[in-house]
Amino acid sequence: MLEQIKGFTAEKRPASKITLEIKEIVPNNSHKTTESCLNTDADGGDLRSEES
Repeated sequence: MLEQIKGFTAEKRPASKITLEIKEIVPNNSHKTTESCLNTDADGGDLRSEES
């Protein structure tokens, strides 16, 4: 059991570096994704095209 736990924690460190890189990329695209979500209905259709 101890070997499995040590192996898991050792693999967890590089994963945290990848998570930090993703967090740096996400804020740049968050405005675009939020805008697209606000302009879509429950079925995923674009509300802007339906209104006009």
